[in-house]
Amino acid sequence: MLELYSRTLPDIGLSGPTYFRPLLKHFQEILEKGKKLEDPRHYHVLLILTDGCINDMQATRKMLVELSPEPVSVIIIGCGDWDFSEMDELDGDHVRLSDEDGREAMRDIV
Repeated sequence: MLELYSRTLPDIGLSGPTYFRPLLKHFQEILEKGKKLEDPRHYHVLLILTDGCINDMQATRKMLVELSPEPVSVIIIGCGDWDFSEMDELDGDHVRLSDEDGREAMRDIV
C-alpha cells in the first residue's frame, strides 16, 4: 500500500472546490456490486485526502448516514494549512452524525 502511495502521489493534483458526495456515492455503488460477489465478512475502508473545506457538507452528511449500516470506515485526512475543524462534525465520537432530515447514523464510520 505504501509503495503504491509513493508511486502515485507525484501524479496527483489537489484543487477545489471539494465535493465528497460524488466520491461517497461511487463508494456506495462499489459496495452494492460487491455484495453480490464477495464474502459478507469483508470490511471496506475509504481513505480521502483533501486539501480544502467540504463544499457539499449536507450531501456528505446524508451519504455518511446512508453508509453507516454498511461494513465500512471512512478516513478523512486534511492536507495543507486549511482549517479542517468543520470535519469534526462528521466524526460521531461525541455527537451522533445526522442528516438534514434528522436521520441518525447507525454507528460512527468516520
